[in-house]
Amino acid sequence: MSRRARIGGLKGKNIETALLAEEQALTTVHVAVTKQLRRLEAEEQLLQEILRRAEQEGAEQQGGEGQQPSAQPAHRQEQQQRDQRQQQRHAQQQQQQQQQSVEGEEGDAD
Repeated sequence: MSRRARIGGLKGKNIETALLAEEQALTTVHVAVTKQLRRLEAEEQLLQEILRRAEQEGAEQQGGEGQQPSAQPAHRQEQQQRDQRQQQRHAQQQQQQQQQSVEGEEGDAD
């Protein structure tokens, strides 16, 4: 007599089908979340750029009014360097995420 695997009253084939459906659902969610994360990161970078420009314009206007023009450029330069490093980190993270998603899609295709 052959014995069929049963877990919780379900046959092995039904369990496998349920797991495959769950895997597909999780993959769909993962793709959607990854896309939304990329959109949010792009939006964050855009907002940082807008803020930086507004701060520069404000500093230039204040500098034109005679308020410590020599201290402003050093502060702006430091801020720009921090922003550039942060943008580089974001770009690296995005590349890693894209590589992981491509590798995951290639694995699914096999």
